[in-house]
Amino acid sequence: MRHTRPPGVESFRDRARRALADERLRQAVRITADGKVEARRAAFAQLAELAAGGWAPGDFEALRRRAHAIKMASLDDLDRLVAKAAASIEARGGHVWRAARAEDVARIVEGIAKRRGARRLVKSKSMATEEVELNARLEAAGLEVVETDLGEFIVQLAGERPAHIVTPCIHKSRDEIAALFSRLVGRPVPTDTPSLAVVARQVLREDFLQADIGVSGANFVVAETGSVVICTNEGNGRLVSSAPPVHVVVAGIEKVIPSLADLPVFLELLARSATGQAITVYTHLVTGPRGPGELDGPEELHVILMDHGRSRILASPYREVLACIRCGACLNHCPVYRQVGGHAYGSVYSGPVGVVLAPLLEGERASDLPFDACSLCTACTDVCPVGIPLHELILRHRADRVRSVGRGPAGFGTALELGAWLWRSPWRYRASLRLARMGARAARRWGAAGGDGWLSSLPGPLAPWTWGRDLPEPSQRSFWELWQRGEVLLGEGRRAVAGCGRSGTPPEPPPPDGPPRDDPPAPGGEASRQASLDLARRIAHFTQMVERLGGRVHRVGDAQGLPAALASLCEAVAPRGGRIVMADDLDLAPRELAEALRRRGLSLYWTGGGDVPEPGPDRVEAWRAEARRAAVGITVGRYAVAETGSVVLLAGPGQGRLASLLPAVQVTVVRESDVLASLEELARRLGAEPLPSSVAIVTGPSRSADIENDLVLGVHGPSQVHVVLVGGHDDAARRDDLRA
Repeated sequence: MRHTRPPGVESFRDRARRALADERLRQAVRITADGKVEARRAAFAQLAELAAGGWAPGDFEALRRRAHAIKMASLDDLDRLVAKAAASIEARGGHVWRAARAEDVARIVEGIAKRRGARRLVKSKSMATEEVELNARLEAAGLEVVETDLGEFIVQLAGERPAHIVTPCIHKSRDEIAALFSRLVGRPVPTDTPSLAVVARQVLREDFLQADIGVSGANFVVAETGSVVICTNEGNGRLVSSAPPVHVVVAGIEKVIPSLADLPVFLELLARSATGQAITVYTHLVTGPRGPGELDGPEELHVILMDHGRSRILASPYREVLACIRCGACLNHCPVYRQVGGHAYGSVYSGPVGVVLAPLLEGERASDLPFDACSLCTACTDVCPVGIPLHELILRHRADRVRSVGRGPAGFGTALELGAWLWRSPWRYRASLRLARMGARAARRWGAAGGDGWLSSLPGPLAPWTWGRDLPEPSQRSFWELWQRGEVLLGEGRRAVAGCGRSGTPPEPPPPDGPPRDDPPAPGGEASRQASLDLARRIAHFTQMVERLGGRVHRVGDAQGLPAALASLCEAVAPRGGRIVMADDLDLAPRELAEALRRRGLSLYWTGGGDVPEPGPDRVEAWRAEARRAAVGITVGRYAVAETGSVVLLAGPGQGRLASLLPAVQVTVVRESDVLASLEELARRLGAEPLPSSVAIVTGPSRSADIENDLVLGVHGPSQVHVVLVGGHDDAARRDDLRA
């Protein structure tokens, strides 16, 4: 089929030319991309240290081989896995919908909204919904859709599309964002990032609590358990899936993975590749709607499994691109993306993965994406955490286009054939170099070269080569000539190869220091590795990781000392007269804690207290109101994970999710004996029994770097996280007895 650009659609070349002329945009993209490249490099250096110390299951190469194998096996068996996932979701009380086309997704959501009488929807970041233009379709149907991810919120206010998979407003400066926010709130807003984040938090907090439906995407769907996995940093993903009465998930069918045991492999890779974190702040496993007796969570869960061309791609030579986990690493390292940004691509998917994926999903609308602008430097393939050979797929697109539209401008194909003929013979190759040097000297005289070693335009049939790129001038001496003269120094050669061109990714500095090495490498396999990580070492490592994330760990000797310790901690972090909220949990000794807080001028709302409504809608509303006004939320963590510094919160009767989301300070109590070594061990523990409706792996305070890669805490969730570790095995046994 011959590809032609539809009338009225601007070409990539025009968009790229405009982006290249915008120095502010290029600087903004460069700053953020550089920051993410550096953070990724440090994160994987730390992963190698963790793997050597026995805390992680492997380094980058080992894990991406496993991830690639899992994804390819899943794609080979996708029909069965999708059916299994659907059955598992329905078995847990969820509703499953199949959407073949973009309009089907919108129709299904409209139907749910109409049945519920819903008008306002809140969304977390979702590339699947961007792909099918869900917002525009729902707004056309009269529904109000509010983006809640900070970056998505900004581009929605600007009336634009995301410019990056992970950082949607990568192209926006703080001044531009402050102008948008000032118009929104009707007063001048300071341009510093914390002030901008406060405005977003204040505006969006009401939307979360008043929304009728929450819409999210899914990073993964676990076929074995029917769990939808949502990975976010700000907390908006957990709020969207916890506060509204209905949760709608839009997930591409390629997001399905076989089992819970496969999930840690991807969690180890996703955040490190995307933002340089060990794991996202909130990794939320949603398995069905709210369970009996739970204080919050959605009453209904709908999962839309979207095809939208994926079955066609699955049967094509491009099937490996369906393994993409949307980390954005290939964008950050691509020399083309780093120069022109995301909007030049004209598609919601940009960068190398966009060049491969968008033409397959969008057809002619994306037929002029920059296949030729790609330098085939392979940086995208090198950093892909699931081993997608992106540069090979881009090359395949080039070949397909040549077969579709021919060899390009008149004489261009002939010039390529001439070049191929010249370089098949050593003497013809050397002769062509001499001719090229003569041509470069002539180009300098004509002004085609600026004297800086680069050619910006070539004549005649060679001109297309410099339409979208500069070419280096031929060296005055070839490597062979230097070698013959004895002027080649291998060390210098290596350093020269390690560098890159002026439009490429900067050379990598030496890897930074890894995490503190308090442990020698553990020899042997998984059993030996886990056995060697005794409790004292797990606690020490967990404490290091939490504090590195900006959290604090407090140790309490036994359960008897817990009320006084919690009261002292709350007194230190809450304002005078502040409110504390928590669920009714015997582990927390609520009556003793309430009295200890009262003596310090603080008050406690707990669901077992005397002023709490009877179980039912009134109790749920009271819980939401108290969580909203509380300064501190206290929760009980079922597990903690030493590898990442995470606490694990499980939903259950009498428990509520909002206590760990709405207050500015989160305090989580965990038994010391429940500190696990790794995410793999956590997956085994969770897989040993039926999953609750919500499993939240919380790792540090809510955070965002969407604005000029400037880190800010507490965008939607708590800005402070404290973990209280409680010792004493006798007390643990007593608590188990009380539960029984």
